[in-house]
Amino acid sequence: MNIEQFTHIVEVAKTKSFYMASQNLFVTQSTISRSIANLEKELGIKLFRRSRNGTVITDEGESIIKKANEILVKIQEIKDDVYSKHSVWNEELRISASPNIVSTLLTKTITLFKNDFPHVKINIMEKSNQEIREELKQNKIDLGIIPFVYPKIWIENDFIFEKLIISKLKIIVGKHSPFANSRSITPYELIDQPFVIYDDNRDLCKSFINEFKTNYVPISILFTTNNYEIIYKSVANGLAFSFISEIALKNNHYVKSGDIIPLEITSFPSSYKIGIVRSKSNHFTKTAKTFMKYLKTEVQSKDFK
Repeated sequence: MNIEQFTHIVEVAKTKSFYMASQNLFVTQSTISRSIANLEKELGIKLFRRSRNGTVITDEGESIIKKANEILVKIQEIKDDVYSKHSVWNEELRISASPNIVSTLLTKTITLFKNDFPHVKINIMEKSNQEIREELKQNKIDLGIIPFVYPKIWIENDFIFEKLIISKLKIIVGKHSPFANSRSITPYELIDQPFVIYDDNRDLCKSFINEFKTNYVPISILFTTNNYEIIYKSVANGLAFSFISEIALKNNHYVKSGDIIPLEITSFPSSYKIGIVRSKSNHFTKTAKTFMKYLKTEVQSKDFK
């Protein structure tokens, strides 16, 4: 028995006609008849019988044809899988992500993706949300990975956002801070504390600072920087507090060493979404779709959580 014979019996079962099966498979009717006759001889059973209503499957043939169809479906799945992988080869994947997301969300996903698609060129850049919006508008990137704080800014500009994970803002303090032994801190305890702020992640900073100003008092900003290492060192040395995404602190060596202590903010809305954003108008490549699946699988894995 062979795949060709399985194809013949499944098509005859579907059309209830040797003639129609031959037409659909672009072979002669005698080829179909001879193929099925040889299979019946090998199996020692009759698969079909002729009637006034056409060709009918025998009772013995029912289970054989069902299994043959399942085999053909699996073979097609294998072909589709191979085609899908080869079809993304030699393409370029362009991604921009908010700072710190690359090291925390993307590193393992990129490794897994490159193992399966070694010829895909991946270009990843750290950019602010505003820069990512502009790059998507100009079709300079395929995907953006961002904290999603102001939905109207994206929705009104014809973008599609898909949530990956919910994260929180944490207050970070140095190990010698009077709050270092606490698990949480209240907004009132933050009043008059000096802050060093990452100024490139503007949407997230604006959201937090505006909320705090509206409900309490303005935050005292010592200085701003687009260098996270400066922020971590300033906090570790007791110079200032800062607020950082929970995701950004994953596997952070300052946290692991105990030089920086992350604290929950009580009685304050600090949760937000991190997700994938893309343009509705730009072509969404098979490469980008496949990478999204890998990223979603990684974020949902136990290792990540």
